[in-house]
Parts: sequence; structure tokens; C-alpha cells
Amino acid sequence: MEFEEIRKIWDTQNVKPLYVMNDTVLHRQVLDKQRRAKHITQVSELLLIFVNLGVSVFILAVTLTGSRNTSLIVLAIWLAISGAWVLSERMRRIRGGNNFDRSVQGELSYALSIATYQVRLSQLGRWNALPTGGLTLLAMVESEKASWLSAAIVVVFIVSYIAAGWETNIYIRHKNELELLKKKLEASPS
Repeated sequence: MEFEEIRKIWDTQNVKPLYVMNDTVLHRQVLDKQRRAKHITQVSELLLIFVNLGVSVFILAVTLTGSRNTSLIVLAIWLAISGAWVLSERMRRIRGGNNFDRSVQGELSYALSIATYQVRLSQLGRWNALPTGGLTLLAMVESEKASWLSAAIVVVFIVSYIAAGWETNIYIRHKNELELLKKKLEASPS
């Protein structure tokens, strides 16, 4: 056979439409986005659970063995409730992961549900800084600590509130990317 004939056979065997979606690559990309969203969510949840419950136990131990600062006891209870709530939401999220099929659409829907949950968790964590900061400030006033220490705590909570807003915006952008991908997939002919 001549070179041209071989090339013709080769071209007919390997001709693929230029804009065909490669399902395998797409599925791998969706799984990668899902894995990243799950990892960020798990780290966030575990941090919130352990920090809230740990600080709650620490505050209760210090307060109950020393002076009975009412604001600190209320703060410890608030943090324990917050940590327990995040733990229950984590268990609900994990159980809900089994409700999605393992197709590209199903995996994308699962990744989107995780991203939506992460945005909600981040927003609630941000708003939780307000009662936590207020109760901490009340505890400082009740224990008659130095005003410079109270001012420093206010500054720390303001900075953390702003930083939590930036963090939430990052999660919102990630969620929007997943929503856009889902719209594109739903609009494309299969």
C-alpha cells in the first residue's frame, strides 16, 4: 500500500468530531472537584467541632474551678451547642451522600450539594462570631479585665469576621463554577 492509502485508512479510523465531549475526562474532572469540596468541608467541620467543643470544655473547667463568671458559662454552653450542631449536620451530610447516583450528572449534583453545604456552613460560622464575640466581651467586662485586652479581643473578632467573609466568597465562587458546569451539561446534547 502506498502512503496516501495508509493515511486515508488511519484518518477514517481516528476521525472524531472536533467538539465531542470526552465523558471519561469530564467524569474525572467532576470527581476531582467533588473530592476537593469534600476535603474542604471535612476539614472545616472537624475544626469547628473540635474547637467549639474543646474550648467549651476548657472554659467550663476553668470557670467551674475558679470564679463563677456567668458570661463564660453561657459562652461555654453556646460553643457546646454550636459544636454539637455541626456534628449532627456532618452526620446528616455524610448519610445524604448515598442518595446520588454515580453518573457524571449524579456526581456533579453531589459536588454541588457539598459546595452548597460548605457555603451555608461558612456563613453560619461567620455569623456565629457575633454571639461568641459578644459573650467573650461580656465575660471580660464581668471579670474586670483591662480595657486594652477587651479592645484587642474586639479587634480580633472584627478581623476574623472580615476574613470569614472572604472565605465565604471563595466557597460561593466554587459553588457558582459547579452550577455553571451543571447548566452547560444540561444544555448540551447527549
